[in-house]
Amino acid sequence: MYVLDQLSVAPNRRLKINHVHAVCRFINYLINTYVSPRYMDGTPEELSRYALQLSKRLSAFCCCMRRSRPAFNNIH
Repeated sequence: MYVLDQLSVAPNRRLKINHVHAVCRFINYLINTYVSPRYMDGTPEELSRYALQLSKRLSAFCCCMRRSRPAFNNIH
C-alpha cells in the first residue's frame, strides 16, 4: 500500500515543482524587463545592482525547489 501511495504522490509533487519553476522564470522575465530606466527612476548602475540583487534572491529560492525525481529503488 505504501508503494502505491508513493507512486501517486510523485507526479503531483513534480507538477508542483514545475509550476514553481514556471513562476520563477516569469518573475525573472519581469525583473529583466521592468527593472530598467525606462520603467523606474534611478541611475542605470543602481537599477542594474537592484536587478542583480533581485535575481540572486530569486535564484536562491529556486535552487531550494530544484527539480528532482524521487528514487524508487525499493519498488519491486
